[in-house]
Amino acid sequence: MAQNDYKDELMKYKIILLSITILAMVANIYFVKSSFDEAEQEREEIFIADSQNTLLLALSNDINTNRGNEAKAVVGKMHTHLFYMTPTSSAIEGGIKKACDLSDASVKQYCDKVRESGWYNKMMAEGISMEFMQDSIVLYECDVPGYDYMLKTYGKTCTITSTIIEFKRIETTCYVQEQGRTIENPNGYKCCNFAVNKLERLRIFERQNEENKMEE
Repeated sequence: MAQNDYKDELMKYKIILLSITILAMVANIYFVKSSFDEAEQEREEIFIADSQNTLLLALSNDINTNRGNEAKAVVGKMHTHLFYMTPTSSAIEGGIKKACDLSDASVKQYCDKVRESGWYNKMMAEGISMEFMQDSIVLYECDVPGYDYMLKTYGKTCTITSTIIEFKRIETTCYVQEQGRTIENPNGYKCCNFAVNKLERLRIFERQNEENKMEE
C-alpha cells in the first residue's frame, strides 16, 4: 500500500514538473514572439525632424502616402533659401549653401550665373534685400527614370532697395529625387534640374513717396 502511495506521489511530481516545463516553453515562445513583433514595429517606425529639429515619430505607411507633401516641402524650403536674403555676405552665402544642400548642381549653376552678373555684390553694396512669397506648388507624376515627381512653383519675389520696392512674378520647375533623411533635410528629397521659367515685373512702389505711387 505504501508502495502504491509512493508511485502516486511520484506520478504527481512528474505531472507537476511536466506542467512547469510546458508553461516555461510557452512563456519563452511568447517572449521571443513579442521581441520579433517589437523589432518589426521598430523597422516600420521612422524618426523625422521638423523645422525646429525636433524628432517626430512617423509610421512608414504614413510617410509613403505623404511623399508628395514632403516633395512640396523640400522644394518650398529650397526656394526660400534661394530667394530670401538680407544684404550681408554671411546671409547671402548661407542661403546659397542651404539651397545647394537641398539640390543637385543645377541650383549652384543658377547661383553662379547670378553671382557673375554682379547681383550679390550689388545687394551688399546698396543694402538691397530680397523676400520670397510662395503662391503654390503643383505636383506632377514623373515618368523620367530616377525622379519621383516634377514640380512647378509659382510665387513672387520682393526686392527692397532704399528707393523702391519691386515685386516680380516667378515660376520655376524642378524634379525631386530620393536621398537619405538628415537633420538638414528631414524630407529625404533633393531638388534636381532646377530652372527659372518666368521672372517678370508685377509692380514697383517708390519708397520716398508717402502715397506709394505705383508704376506698371
